[in-house]
Amino acid sequence: MKKSVLGLLFLSLVLAAAGQSKHKNPCYRETIGNSAATLTEASSLPKYKHGNRELSMILSGSMDLEKIYASLPDYPSMEDSVKVKFVISRNAEMSDISVSSKWSVLTSEIKNALIRTSCSWQPGATESPVSAWYHGIVYVKLERKTNSIRLSVFD
Repeated sequence: MKKSVLGLLFLSLVLAAAGQSKHKNPCYRETIGNSAATLTEASSLPKYKHGNRELSMILSGSMDLEKIYASLPDYPSMEDSVKVKFVISRNAEMSDISVSSKWSVLTSEIKNALIRTSCSWQPGATESPVSAWYHGIVYVKLERKTNSIRLSVFD
């Protein structure tokens, strides 16, 4: 009896561990891999389905302002132009995210916010969907006094 209970407990732990991943998102993976061809130019590049304005609002609403403020120098406000780059595969999966900012916590928060949007991107295309790189600039302005963030996305 004890062996069967221990066996079931062990099996459930193994299955639970196998089902966990760092980012539980079916539209995101760390890398597209070396075997996949990824274009830098296409007749249409990857796009957020709901437009840049909606993307800006979703990103700003997804970031932990207190965590960002705690990591920054004690300035009344802070501005940064953050470069983002990632692949949207022909299957509409996001991968290979690169975020460049002088503030590491801001970099991490923007990357995590982008991952949350990964199911809402359209792949690039020539005549049919292709895997292509998305390049964009995320302009961020943080105001301590009003505890607010203003964020705009430009591609």
